Amino acid sequence: MKTTLYVLAFLIFLCNGLKAQRRIDTRTRPAANQTNLLDMPGYKKPARAFVPFVADANAARKGYKADSIYSWIDGAGKRQRAKGSEILQQLNDLEKALSERGHSLRDAKPFEGLTLKFPRDYFKRSLTVPPSFVSAVDRKNPLSPKVNTSRPPKIKKGNLSIGMAGYLYPYFGNIEISNEFPGRLYDEQVLKTISANPNKYSLPLVLPFTPSTFSKLGTCVLEIYNNSGKTGAPLLSIPVNIKSPEKKRAWSNELQLATENPVSDPSGLWLYFYNVSFADVNKLIPAPNRNNNYYYVSLKFGDKSGNPMLFSFQNEIRINNTQLPPLHIADNIARSEIKAIDYELSNQGFGFYIRSNGFSPNTNTEYGTYYDEKINSSFTADFSVGIQYYNFDHLLDDNAPASRKQDIMQFSFSANRQTLRPDVEYLAPPIRQPGKAVNDPYNRTEDLMANPSTQFDVTILNKKTKGYSDNVNLFHQSFMIGPVPCFADIFLVPDIKVDARGTYTTAISSDRRYISTRMEGNITPNLNLSVRGSGGAGVDGLLWAKVNVDVGLMNLQFPITFDIQKGTYANASASAVISSLSGKVSFDAGICIPVPFFDDICKSFSIPIAKWDAPVSSNYIITPSGEFK
Repeated sequence: MKTTLYVLAFLIFLCNGLKAQRRIDTRTRPAANQTNLLDMPGYKKPARAFVPFVADANAARKGYKADSIYSWIDGAGKRQRAKGSEILQQLNDLEKALSERGHSLRDAKPFEGLTLKFPRDYFKRSLTVPPSFVSAVDRKNPLSPKVNTSRPPKIKKGNLSIGMAGYLYPYFGNIEISNEFPGRLYDEQVLKTISANPNKYSLPLVLPFTPSTFSKLGTCVLEIYNNSGKTGAPLLSIPVNIKSPEKKRAWSNELQLATENPVSDPSGLWLYFYNVSFADVNKLIPAPNRNNNYYYVSLKFGDKSGNPMLFSFQNEIRINNTQLPPLHIADNIARSEIKAIDYELSNQGFGFYIRSNGFSPNTNTEYGTYYDEKINSSFTADFSVGIQYYNFDHLLDDNAPASRKQDIMQFSFSANRQTLRPDVEYLAPPIRQPGKAVNDPYNRTEDLMANPSTQFDVTILNKKTKGYSDNVNLFHQSFMIGPVPCFADIFLVPDIKVDARGTYTTAISSDRRYISTRMEGNITPNLNLSVRGSGGAGVDGLLWAKVNVDVGLMNLQFPITFDIQKGTYANASASAVISSLSGKVSFDAGICIPVPFFDDICKSFSIPIAKWDAPVSSNYIITPSGEFK
């Protein structure tokens, strides 16, 4: 990961002056509890004798007059105006403060050794990146086959009446020749028509016999009744070519798990499959509907001579003439979501952090009994961006924290749409009105952002808004430079906008049986953070102070996209374009005498606060695990 990212959120301190035309107030005295920068560790030396500057005859010869008004622009760019006597008074006030600390304006470098104290880790670069998050793999256990443990008792031959051929388990269903794929056997079968003819049906009949019993079979008739007692005349009597099965296979342990009523003793049995087809020309069985209409089956067998062969039926098979619902296949979507993000970068007391609970797209379909569907699409996203800046309090108070954090922006977005498909097989086409465009409710695109269900919240510096450009005072502190009161301020200037676009589209197939939906969009926050400062002493005069700022702007673009299609995929992606810092920040102060005789006294000092290399703009893709790469 590249290491040159820095987010700007730093202090700019200034000595906030009074209006330029105000006269110097020599009566201004420092408050008792204000820190004096001349008392910083390492600067103070043993006191030396105070020797005041005197406006003697030589000064007068050079043009100095105590009552003259002098105007000038100080080192902070501020216009000043004062009487000669006031300038001399302030000059001596500062000289006295310096001599008490072992320095003098008469020295070549009177402020040498004056520096701010920084914490040990101030220049240590740190980077916090969470470990990769690997989502758990979904493991689906196959459904256990249905097994009926209430097995009927085995029939003993000694209890069979004369002419009894044994016991029989009839089933519906198909079988496979391979033991690995035994098929599935049922006690109930939904009646299916053959091709498009509603009066022709087929039944997959499966009968288990021992080879010796099967060799004796000659005839078989399948009878269909409309009552469970199978009384009266059957609705239909259908011959089965019992000697010519379409498939056969030996019974196996796999088949025991693939039957609704397992055979009590399957040893020696073979399965024989018959595709029984018949026509109901008299329409004795009504057209299927959504109700369960049951019909009951009786099987009658004869031997090769035409004599009845009686079996004891160990399970009952029946037919259900109901309308089959369409095949509903569970959604198996390709998902690309982004997990939680916790990214932090700091350098020289300044930095930024980005946090998020993740970006989650989703789609699912809830199916009704037949054709009705409830199609759900949703997308949620959130993140917050904050800054870390060096705390000016720490320069004046060791007990104060070395840095502070400020939340800049919190963003949350959620969109969800639901489309209902009515319970009809074919959706009616839209009504065409002369002179008007066709309004098809299942073929349209809508603005996702205009939907009431879409929640789009942006909080910038504790204000809910979609855009922001107000200045914020992060810090205000007063202190002294010798006898002169000064003030420090930190101004954050955010310019933040969020652009969000999205659509929700529904489309219907050409035969008007299937509906597809798609939710897609792009959300792009743009953050541009800068700082502003000005300088000047607490009163007008000779001493000036300012913050010297030469820092490139921090810019963050954070585009988030989502694309969600019914039953197919739910994708989210995000990237960040971050411009790093460049330049420097320093605290500059000094004194210049603008009047004759004293104009050779011009001293200044500069305390570096931070410095960065050349700017670098980096593009980062955010991985599904929430990492930047």
